[in-house]
Amino acid sequence: MQGPIIYKSSAGSGKTYNLVSEYLRLVIPDPWRYKHILAITFTNKATEEMKSRIVQALFRLANLTEEQQEQDAQYQMLQQVLVQQGKEQLSVQQQAQKALSLILNDYGSFSVSTIESFMQRIIRSFTRELNIQLGYEIEMKQDVVLNSIVDAVLMEAGQKQTLTRLFQGFIDQKLEEEKSWHVEIDVKKLGRELFQEQFQELSIQSGEETDPLETTLSFDSRLWAIRKNFENGMRDISRKALALIQRYGLSVEDFFRKSSGPAGYLYRIGQAGKVDRYKPNSYAMQAYHQPEKWYTKSAAAPLRAQIEAVVANGLGDLLAEAIHLYESQSMAYTSAIEVHKTLYSFGLIHELEKQLKHYRRENNLLLISDTNFLLGSIIRGQEDAPFIFEKVGTRYQYYLLDEFQDTSNMQWENLFPLIADALAQGTGALMVGDVKQSIYRWRNGNMRLLMDGAEKRLLELGQSIQLQHLTHNWRTAKAVVAFNNQFFRRASQALSQQFEQEDHEQIFIRAYETVEQQAQKSNIEGYVRIEAFPGRKPKDPPETPSWQELAMQRCLEIINELKADGFEGKDIMLLVRRNREGIAIAEYLQQHEVKVNSAESLLVASHPGVQLLTAALKHLQNESNPVAAAAVRYYHARMQQQRQIDHQVFGHTQKIVEHFDAQKDALRKLPLYACVQRLQHIFPKLAEPNAYVQGFLEAVHSYCSSQDTSISGFLDWWEAEKQTRAIAGTSDPDAVQIMTIHKAKGLEFPVVILPFAEWNMPPDSRDIIWVKSPRLSPYQAFEYIPLQPSGKLEETYFRHEYQQELIMSYLDNLNLLYVAFTRPQYRLYVLTKAQEPPKNGIKSISHLLATVATPRQLNGNFLQEAPLLFETGSPHKISPKPTEGADIAGKQVFTLSEHPQTDIDLNQVVGIRYSSNRFVKSDILTRQERITAGELLHEALAHLRTPQELEPALEKLLHKGYLTPQQLPTLKAQLRQVVSHPLAAGWYDGSWEVRNECEIITHRGEVLRPDRIMLKDQLALVVDYKSGQENSRHHRQVKGYMQALKEMGYSTVKGYVYYIRSGEIVEVQL
Repeated sequence: MQGPIIYKSSAGSGKTYNLVSEYLRLVIPDPWRYKHILAITFTNKATEEMKSRIVQALFRLANLTEEQQEQDAQYQMLQQVLVQQGKEQLSVQQQAQKALSLILNDYGSFSVSTIESFMQRIIRSFTRELNIQLGYEIEMKQDVVLNSIVDAVLMEAGQKQTLTRLFQGFIDQKLEEEKSWHVEIDVKKLGRELFQEQFQELSIQSGEETDPLETTLSFDSRLWAIRKNFENGMRDISRKALALIQRYGLSVEDFFRKSSGPAGYLYRIGQAGKVDRYKPNSYAMQAYHQPEKWYTKSAAAPLRAQIEAVVANGLGDLLAEAIHLYESQSMAYTSAIEVHKTLYSFGLIHELEKQLKHYRRENNLLLISDTNFLLGSIIRGQEDAPFIFEKVGTRYQYYLLDEFQDTSNMQWENLFPLIADALAQGTGALMVGDVKQSIYRWRNGNMRLLMDGAEKRLLELGQSIQLQHLTHNWRTAKAVVAFNNQFFRRASQALSQQFEQEDHEQIFIRAYETVEQQAQKSNIEGYVRIEAFPGRKPKDPPETPSWQELAMQRCLEIINELKADGFEGKDIMLLVRRNREGIAIAEYLQQHEVKVNSAESLLVASHPGVQLLTAALKHLQNESNPVAAAAVRYYHARMQQQRQIDHQVFGHTQKIVEHFDAQKDALRKLPLYACVQRLQHIFPKLAEPNAYVQGFLEAVHSYCSSQDTSISGFLDWWEAEKQTRAIAGTSDPDAVQIMTIHKAKGLEFPVVILPFAEWNMPPDSRDIIWVKSPRLSPYQAFEYIPLQPSGKLEETYFRHEYQQELIMSYLDNLNLLYVAFTRPQYRLYVLTKAQEPPKNGIKSISHLLATVATPRQLNGNFLQEAPLLFETGSPHKISPKPTEGADIAGKQVFTLSEHPQTDIDLNQVVGIRYSSNRFVKSDILTRQERITAGELLHEALAHLRTPQELEPALEKLLHKGYLTPQQLPTLKAQLRQVVSHPLAAGWYDGSWEVRNECEIITHRGEVLRPDRIMLKDQLALVVDYKSGQENSRHHRQVKGYMQALKEMGYSTVKGYVYYIRSGEIVEVQL
C-alpha cells in the first residue's frame, strides 16, 4: 500500500473484509510489518472483531491444503502481491504462519485500537510535556462529573449576587416560554455542551472573559432595549392609526378584510407580544401599493369616500411607516428575541465551565472528552509534526482508519500529522467509511470529512488519492437491496428538491451518490412490506386506538407469522428510534407472552410503575413539592392505562390517590423497604407480577443492605444508579430482540421490524447550536452565541447557520432510516403513521414515506395507497441459521475461544511497557537509548528503599515488561553504583522512614511528587533523581518540595538533586 486510499462503502459491502485484506497485503510480504501498522476503529466491539478477523484470516491461510490454495481467491490474490514485489520464492502459507506466530507471541504490538485508546496511550506517555499531574485518572462517566459541577453551581446561586440574578432570569425566561422551570434538569442538559467538540473549539477562540456573568447581564439589558425600541415604535404607529380611524367615524370592521386586512394589521401591531403579528400580510402589502385595496368593491360610495379620505390624510402613511419599520428593524428585533431565549444559558455555561476546571484540578483527572481537545491544544501552531506525535509517528508506517464517517474534526486534526508523516516516508493510509451511515453527529462525527474534507487536505500534500467504491452487497437478499436502491435514491432527490434554494452543495445527492448496490445473495429473493396506520383525531372517542397501538397489534401478528414461517425469536429484531418506544413494545409483547431480549428497553427506571414509586417517595420526602405530587397522579393514571390524561392531575387542589393520601404519615414511619412494599399494595397495579417493579425492589434491598434507610439518601443513590439497573434479558433462542437503531449500526439480522417508523426530521427546538456572533452591536461582546434551532431563525442574522443545521438534521435522520432499512438479511417490515403527501414540505419520516412510497416512485405491489400498504419480493418460508463470525466467502470459521490456553502466569507473557521505545521504530532506537536507560533507572529507584530490595525491584520491573532480560545486567550494575555513592550511602542503609514518589498536597491545593523523601524525627531529606544535565529548574523544583515539608512541621529539611547518569549530587539551599 502506497499513498492514500479512500474506500466509500455501503451497508453490507464487506468493509471489514476489505480492511482485513489490506492488512494481509501488508503483512504477508513482510510479517514483521505488523509492528508498524495501526488500525483504528471506533468501538471496543469493532476492535475485537477486527483483531479476530485478522487472526482468523491468517490461521485460514496458514492451514489451506494445496488444492484449497488453488481455489481460494484471497490466497491467489496475496500470492500475486508477492510476485509483484519480487518475492515469488515465498509462499503465502509460510508467510501467514510466520505473521500469525509473531502476532500471537507479541500480542501487545498488534495495534488495533479505538481512537480514544490510542490517544490516551499518547497522553499517558507525555504527562510531563502536557503538564498533567502524575497519578491522574480518566473519568469515563461524564454524568457523574456533570452532577457534581451542577450541584456546585446551584449551591453558589444564593451566595453570588450576579449568579443569583442569572438564575432568576433563566427561570423567568422559561416561564415566559411556558416551559418547565425545573432548573436542575435544564442546567444539566446545558452542561452536557461542555463535553462537545463544537463548544470546546469555540471556547478556544473566545479566550477568557473578565467577568462573563456581568457581561451576560449587561448584554441582556441591551437586547431588551432593541426589543422595546421596535415594539414601542409599532405601538406608537398603531395608536396613531386607530385614533385617526376613530376621528373619521370608522372602525376596523369597515375596511377590506376587516381584522385580517390592512386596518386589522395596524390594530395588531399595537398589541404586545409575538413577532408574527408585526409581519405585514398580503392584504396589508396590497393596500400599501394600491389605495383601492383598503375597501371592498361592494362598499357603498359614502363609506368608500370616508376610507379614501382617511387613507389620504395619514393612514396610508402610517401603514407605510409600519412596513418600513418592519423591513428595517424586524431582523434585529427577531434576532434579539431568539438570542434572549438562551442568553442566561450562555452565562450559566461559563460558570459550569469554571466549576469543571476546578473539579479536574481537585480530583486530578481527565474526562474522556478532554483527550482530543488536550492533544489539539498542543498541536495547534506547530509547523512540523507535533513533538507529542514524534515517537508514535515514526513508529507506525501504515494507518487503517475504519468508520471514517464518524471521525470528528479534532480527531482528524490530531491524526493528520501522523498520516502526513507516513505519506512523506512513502508508505500509506487507508480510510474506509460510508457517509450514508453517519448517525453520530451528536457525538461530534463529521461526515463531510469522508465526503470531501479528507481528500482536500491530502491533495494539499500533493498526494494522488486512490478512490474506490464498494458496490456489492454480500449481506442482503436481492428484493431488499433493490427496494433500498430505489427508495433512497428517490428520498435523497425529494429532500434535495425541498432545499434547492439553499446553498447546500447538493449534499443529499452527494451523500447518496453511491447508494446503488448489486445484490450477491441470490438464493433467496427477500421481502419488504410497508404498512401505515391512521392516527387518532382530536374528535375521536377516547377508546379509539392510536396509530402506535395499531402498529403494536400488527407487530405481534407479524412475529407470529414469522415463527410460523420457520424463524426463531432470535432471528427477529425490532428497531426503535427511542428507548421509550422500546419499552412500550417490550411491555406489550410481554403482556402477550412473547419473550423479549433488549438492553435499552429493560432499564428498571424506564417503567411507569417504577416512576410512580419514585414519585411517591419524593412526595413523602417533601409533601410541599407540587411536581412530585403531580408526578404521582400522572404515573398512577398511566398505570391505570387511561388513554387521555386530564390536565387536572396537575392541579394543586386535586387529591393524589385516596388510599395514598390517607396513609402518608404511616408510610413515613416505616423502614424504606417496607415502605415500598406498602406502596405496592396502595397502588394495586404495582402488586401484579412485573419484572421492572421487582427489579426496583431488589435495588431498594441492595441499598438498605449497605446504606442508611432514609428516603432522601436512597433517592440520591437511585439518581446515580438508575442507568445501570436493568431487568435480566434472556438467552432463549425464542426471545425477540429489541434495540435502538443507533445500537444496531454494524449489525445484521435475518428479519427487521420497525414498529414505529415515525420521527421528526428538523432539529429539536430544545437542542442548542453554537454560532459565531455577527460583527454588529451588541453581539460583538461575545465570540459565539448559543441558539435554539427553530424556524424563527429564518428571520434573523443567523439564518445561514440555521439552514446548515436544518439540512444536516434532515441528512442525519435520512441516514438513520438508511441504517435501519439495511440491517435485514431477508425481510424488512416498516410500520408507520398514515399521512397524505405533505404540501408544505417533508417534516417527518411518515411524510417521507408518503412522498416516496408511491406507484410513480417505487416498483412493487401497492395493495392500497391510503392508508399505505406496499410490498415487494416474496416472503418465502425459510429458517436461516447464519454462523456468527463467518467470513464473506463462507469458509472455515476460526475464533480464539476454540483454542485452549495453557495455564501460564499472566505476568510472564503480558506486560505494560512505559518506556519510550514502546512507541518508536527499531531504526531510531539508537538515539533513544540514553532516554530509555534513564527512564528505566528512574523507575527502578522508585521501587527501591534499601540495597536488599534491589533484586525484587528488578524482578518486578521484568515481569511488568518495563525491561528485557538483556537489559537486566546493565541496569543492576547502574543501581549498585547509585546506592553506593559515598554521599548517598547513608540514604539507603535502612535507618530512615522512606517515602518513594509520595504525593504532598499543599495548602494551595497543588500536588507535589518528590522522587524520594527520608524522615528521621524532625529531620527530612528530599531527593529528586535526574538523568539529564544540571539545570536551575531542578533546584527550584526541589525548593518547592522543601518548603512544603517545612510547612508540614519538619524543623530541619535538606534537599538534593541526584544526577544519576553523571553521579553528581548537588545540595539545594532553601
